[in-house]
Amino acid sequence: MAASHGEALLKLQLTRGDATARGYAPAGNEQPRLIISVYAASTPAELPATVRAVSLRSRLGENPDLAGIKHCNRLEQVLARAALQGTGAFEGLMGSSSGQLISGTMSNVFLELDGELVTPAIDQCGVAGVLRAVVIREAALAGVRLRVAAIALSTLDRCSDLALSNVRLGLLPVQELDGRLLAQSPMLRDLAMRVETLDE
Repeated sequence: MAASHGEALLKLQLTRGDATARGYAPAGNEQPRLIISVYAASTPAELPATVRAVSLRSRLGENPDLAGIKHCNRLEQVLARAALQGTGAFEGLMGSSSGQLISGTMSNVFLELDGELVTPAIDQCGVAGVLRAVVIREAALAGVRLRVAAIALSTLDRCSDLALSNVRLGLLPVQELDGRLLAQSPMLRDLAMRVETLDE
C-alpha cells in the first residue's frame, strides 16, 4: 500500500468503534476501528512568504487527565481557527484558562526568551505533538539548551523569536508576531535546519 502513494502524510486514528449501547460508558463488546488516511506530502508552496502569528482570545480548558493526548475532541481548536479567519495570520496562539501559553491551533510552539529556548509545558492541557518531541530531542543532541516550562501568555510581548512545529510544517520559523517583527536569530533557525535534514 505504501509503495502506491510514494511520499505522503499518513494519519492513523483509533476509535472504540460503533456504540452498542446508549450513554458514555462502554458496553464492553465494541469492536475497535482503525482509520487510515493518506494525504499528499506538504510542499513549500503551501506556506506564505511571511509567516505571521497572532495571539488569540480563545482558551484551552485545563484537564490534566487529557493533557498531552491527541484525542478527537478538537472543538476548542475549531473555534480558534474560526477566530483566526480574517486576521491574515498563518497561525493563532492559544493559552489555557489560567493564562499560560500552550500552543498554536495546529502546532506546538518554541520561543527564544531572554537568550534561551523555551517550549510551553503541556501538563494541564494541549497536545504532545510528535514533532515537538523530535525538536526537544534534536536540541539535546545538538547541545542546545531548551527548557520546558510554564510560560505566561504575557511573555509573548518580549519573546525575540518564535517557531511552530507539527509533522506537516516541520519546525517553521515565524517572522511576525502580533504585528511585531521578530529577530530571526540563529538559535531557532539552526534547530529548524537540523530538523529539516532528518527527512533527507
